[in-house]
Amino acid sequence: MVLRQWPIAALALTAIVLVGALIGTSDSFEKCIKDRKSHHPYHALHEEGGLLVKMIARLELHVACGRVTTGENDGAITALATIALTFFTFALWRATTQIIAVSERQHSEMERATKVAGDAAKAADLSARAAVGVELPRFLLSSAFMSHAENLRELLRTGSPSIYIKNHGRTSAEMLFYNAYLTVRAELPEEPRYPPPIQLNLGTIVPAGGDFVIKGHNVHAGLSEESVELVMTKKSRLWLVGAISYRDFLGDSYLARFCCEGNVKEPYDWMNGRVLGSVTFLLAGPAKYNSTERIKRE
Repeated sequence: MVLRQWPIAALALTAIVLVGALIGTSDSFEKCIKDRKSHHPYHALHEEGGLLVKMIARLELHVACGRVTTGENDGAITALATIALTFFTFALWRATTQIIAVSERQHSEMERATKVAGDAAKAADLSARAAVGVELPRFLLSSAFMSHAENLRELLRTGSPSIYIKNHGRTSAEMLFYNAYLTVRAELPEEPRYPPPIQLNLGTIVPAGGDFVIKGHNVHAGLSEESVELVMTKKSRLWLVGAISYRDFLGDSYLARFCCEGNVKEPYDWMNGRVLGSVTFLLAGPAKYNSTERIKRE
């Protein structure tokens, strides 16, 4: 920064030299020296004495004549000072412009550095979330079926499915509530609808790799005679719709939905010589019916 100021110092020195040259070489300055050096205050210049005394006397003479010459050459000196002031102003403007440019570059660099730091923080956050996500519990339907009835019609009228939902995460989950029901429809509505949930006891835990099982009377099952007839004649479709809610080790709660279509069969029991009823449920239905979402904390 000091090196960058040398043009200003050079201008100042040049201005001083020019003013001194203007004064020292003027006729009025030389005439003043000749006229005044014989005056009483400057007798020391002509007498025998010490060098220091003569130097002081000569300096006083030059200063006095310099004041006289400055007054006589006021216009020229003013013009020279104006030119010098113009150069100084230009140098100051240029220095200020450079300072502003440097400041703008530093500001841009700070913005870029802040953006890079922000991007790095986001990447680290995503990486941490991904690492944690592998550990979190994740439930997917493992199997669902209805069987062991005397006949298919009786199974549909009074039976209830067994549902196995597996925890595919690496940590345990605390189960909160669930609901599941059978319905007969050609197509499901766009938005899932569920009966009132069945609340679970505190501390109902499913470990990593374990199954959450829903069976028996805990499923809203049992079809009307009309619905049974529609399924038997394949005029409509049998659906198993449900959802479970659980909490992970971080305290976040989730709602995992599942939906299956029933594959109705009447296998023959060769050992006992009779026809049995069975229904195997396979994942199907709109995407919203088979999804998991985190429940926002209140």
